[in-house]
Amino acid sequence: MIVKKMFKRFAIYAVPAAEDPLFLLASRWLGWDSAHAQHFEPPKGLDKPSWDKLTARPRKYGFHGTLRPPMVTAHGVGREDIICVMQDVALHHHAFEAALELTNMDGFFALTLATHQNEMHALAQELVLATDGLRATPSEQELERRRAVGLTKRQDELLRAHGYPYVLDEFRYHMTLSGVVDPMQQAEVADIVRNHLPKNRLSLKMDRLTLLGEDGAGMFHVITTARLSF
Repeated sequence: MIVKKMFKRFAIYAVPAAEDPLFLLASRWLGWDSAHAQHFEPPKGLDKPSWDKLTARPRKYGFHGTLRPPMVTAHGVGREDIICVMQDVALHHHAFEAALELTNMDGFFALTLATHQNEMHALAQELVLATDGLRATPSEQELERRRAVGLTKRQDELLRAHGYPYVLDEFRYHMTLSGVVDPMQQAEVADIVRNHLPKNRLSLKMDRLTLLGEDGAGMFHVITTARLSF
């Protein structure tokens, strides 16, 4: 499936299969299914203002783990160029399964790798380096926006070199499930999030790379996938 639509940015994510229970439940929790372009109402037991406060910020990206952060393409570069690079990278990596756990990451909740996965880090690094020549140089305004959160010297070097500060040795795989939560509410929110995920062991079947595009309204859509070799 290749979605024929105009997009302003592209990203390569780790996204479970569209029928995977984890993808379906996490997408419903966030309020956006990037594979089916479907919005959701608040889950039972949560009013819309409370739910929006928790999920509005990550919602537009859909449920995902970032490998190649969102980028504006350079002049003359199209989605087909990104697809070719993504397919080439996929051919050189084997599928694997990764156990996940719910983690409080400095105030926001995400699923992270239960154990270090060299293959995930290798995938992310190769995708960043392989697509560097396809992206436009970030504007000074974009660079300053990134720096406003307070970057380390190394993160600023990565921002200038690759357009994003949390790549290569600063990469930490995560699948965001909330915005920043008030410290007094974090224990309660952790329980709420758990209740909207599969009850069995949490894991990611990492068997594909997924290209997504950001539409004019800021929502990310699955465009196509590239299967990892088996």
